[in-house]
Amino acid sequence: SPHSRVVAICDIFDALTTRRCYRDAMNSFPSLRLMKEEFAGKIDAEFFRVFVEMMGKPGG
Repeated sequence: SPHSRVVAICDIFDALTTRRCYRDAMNSFPSLRLMKEEFAGKIDAEFFRVFVEMMGKPGG
């Protein structure tokens, strides 16, 4: 469903940008780059594009 695809993107982003006891949190834009490279074909490309747009430009 569309809702589950959005939640999947948000869940991955949250997992990368939240500090864990075994690693530091990643910054937002390196996380987005990693998601684009590592999850291509596994997450909805159009929803991911909109998610990135909503995040805004670095430093913006």
